[in-house]
Amino acid sequence: MKKLIVMIGAVAVMAMGAMAETANTVNVTKFHQSYPYTGKATVEYTVGGALPANAVAEITINTDDASATFTQSNIVTGANTFTVNFASSFGGALVLTNASFVVTITEGAGGGGSSGGLGGVQLWEGGPYWAECNIGASKPEEYGYYFWWGDTVGYTRSGGTWMDDDYYYSGVTWVSSTGQQMSSSPFSSSSCPTYGKDNSALQLAGYIDSTGNLVAAHDAATAHLGAQWRMPTDAEISALINNCTTTWITTNGVPGRLVTGKGAYADRSIFLPAAGLGLDSNLYFPGSGGNYWSSTPNSVTFDYAWGLSFNSSNIGRGNSFDRSGGRSVRPVRGFATTPAMMVTITFNANGGTVSPSSLSYVANGTYNSLPTPTYTGHTFTGWYTEANGGTQVANSSSVPASDTTLYAHWTANDPGDGGIGGIQLWENGPYWAECNVGASKPEEYGYYFWWGDTVGYTRSGGTWTDDYYYSGVTWVSSTGQQMSSSPFLSLSPCPTGNKNNSALQSAGYIDSTGNLVAAHDAATAHLGAPWRMPTDAEFSALISNCTTTWITTNGVSGQLVTGKGNYANRSIFLPAAGVGLDSQLNDLGWLGRYWSSTPYSDLSDYAWNLRIHPSIFDRPDTLRFYGQSVRPVRGFAE
Repeated sequence: MKKLIVMIGAVAVMAMGAMAETANTVNVTKFHQSYPYTGKATVEYTVGGALPANAVAEITINTDDASATFTQSNIVTGANTFTVNFASSFGGALVLTNASFVVTITEGAGGGGSSGGLGGVQLWEGGPYWAECNIGASKPEEYGYYFWWGDTVGYTRSGGTWMDDDYYYSGVTWVSSTGQQMSSSPFSSSSCPTYGKDNSALQLAGYIDSTGNLVAAHDAATAHLGAQWRMPTDAEISALINNCTTTWITTNGVPGRLVTGKGAYADRSIFLPAAGLGLDSNLYFPGSGGNYWSSTPNSVTFDYAWGLSFNSSNIGRGNSFDRSGGRSVRPVRGFATTPAMMVTITFNANGGTVSPSSLSYVANGTYNSLPTPTYTGHTFTGWYTEANGGTQVANSSSVPASDTTLYAHWTANDPGDGGIGGIQLWENGPYWAECNVGASKPEEYGYYFWWGDTVGYTRSGGTWTDDYYYSGVTWVSSTGQQMSSSPFLSLSPCPTGNKNNSALQSAGYIDSTGNLVAAHDAATAHLGAPWRMPTDAEFSALISNCTTTWITTNGVSGQLVTGKGNYANRSIFLPAAGVGLDSQLNDLGWLGRYWSSTPYSDLSDYAWNLRIHPSIFDRPDTLRFYGQSVRPVRGFAE
C-alpha cells in the first residue's frame, strides 16, 4: 500500500517503501462546526497533483484531549468536502477546541467507500463492503447503538432488571449517543416519526428517495461514519443470506452469527452480535437474538420496515419489523454490482420439487440460468409469473426490480384415456371424462351406483309425475339383470352403510389415503386402471377453478363446467341425471349428484358428492345407499 502523509501546510509528500516519489499538495481551506452544535462538522480541503490509484484520504483530527481518524474515498484532485460526526468519537463532545489536522493520502485496494475506522469486508463478488462492527461499537462483539427506523441518534441501555425466565431487561433507561439520559423510551410508536407512513408520505417528508430507501440525512450509518457509509438495503440483506453461510458462535463471551462468504470468499467473515431488541423500557433477548435494520421500508404495511433477524437456530430477512423498535445497524460501503441491486427470486415448484428454491439475481438484468424442477408423472412447461396463467419467464427474460416468486407449470403425462377422451380444466388438474360411466354421449345419464358399488344400474319403466320423478321404477343392472328389489334401499342392502373409516379400511373398501380402492371404484371397474372416481378434494378444486352455466344439450338439462384463463376453451357437460331411491328416480332433469371416492369420516352413513342444480354447484355429503352418477377422471391433481 502506498502511503503519502501530508501535514497541513506541507507542499510535498514522500512515497513510503520502494515506490517512486509522488508530489501532492493538501490544504484544509475550511473547518465549520454546525450551529446549534450537534456534534457534526464539515472539513473542506484541496488536493494538488496526480492522485495514486484508488486514493483514500485519512483525516485525523487532534484536540487538546483526544484524537480520531476518519476516512474518505472517491477524492479528487482539487476541492473535497467531508462531513464528520465527532460526537461519537470524542466522548460526546459537541464542540472541538484547538483542533489541528493531518491528512493522509493512501493508495487503496479498490472497492470504493470509506472505512470510518471500522474496515470493510466484501463477502461475495460484486457485493458491498461490510463494516466489522455495529454503529456505536469499536469491536465486532460489542452491541453498539440501537435505532428506531430512520433514527440517526442511537441509544444504549442503562440499568434495568434482568428477567431470567423471559430473557430480557425490564425498566431500562435509554441513553443517547450524545450522552443524554432519556426521560421516556425512544422505542415506542408514539415517539417514532416514521411509524404509520406509507412510501409516498415517507418520500414527501424527506425520509426516503426515489429508490425507496432512506436518504443520507436519515441513514444512521452515514450520520455516524460519514458519507461513504450507509445502511444496507433489503436487497443486500437478501443477497447476504443467499451468498453466505452462517454459524452460531460465541466471541469473547458474546453469542451471535458468524457470516462467511462462499467459494473464493470463504476466508472472509463478519460477526453479528445477538444484541436483542429495544422496545419501550425493555431490552429483549440480548445474547439470544439479533435484529438489524435495512434502509428499506415495507411498502404495504406502513408500521414496518425490512430487516435481518437471527437466533441460534435460524437467520432470515423479514418485512414485519416494527419501525419503532430499537435495532442494530451494520453499515456497508460501496454498492452491490454497481449501480444495480440484487433481488431474490423464489421458485415455487407448484406440486413438484426444485433446488435451489431461491436465487439472487441482478435487478433489471437477465436471468441467464434458471433451475429445472421435477414432478413425477408431469412434463415441465416453463416458469411463469402466476401459479395459473401469467407470463412465461426464460433465461433471456429481464429480472424484475424487486423480489418475486416464479411458478412452475406442468402438463400431466397422458396415462391413456380408456377410449372416451379426457379434458383438463385447470393447470395440474386431472383429466375429466366427457361422459358418465355407462354413457356414450355427454348428455346420456349412464349408470347409477350406491357408494362403493361397481355394478351400476339403469331405470326401466316407471310412471312420470309432475314432481320431477319416476315412481314404480324397475332397476336393471349393467349386466342386464332385472332386479327384483331396489339396489338403493335404506342401509341394509348397502354394504358400505353404517361403517366408519376404520371399518371401511378393515373391510377393504378404502386405503390409507381415505379413498375407495380400485376394486371398489366404479370408474376403474368399468373403464380400466387409468380411470377412477374423483376425490372430494378434486371436486373442491373443480368448483374453485371453473365457471358453470345451466344449459340444455340435445334436450337434456345440466351444468356446463368450463375452465378459466388459459383453460376457458375447455368444458365438460354434467347431465342432471337425478337420484335413485327405493323404486323411484327423483329430481330427473333439474338435479344431479355425482359420487366422489371419499367417505364422510364424521358420519358413518355418508360420503362426499358433487351436487348440480340451476342455482347450485357444491359438494355436500349424502347417504351412501342413494343411486348416483359417476364422472371418471384420470391422472392426479396437484
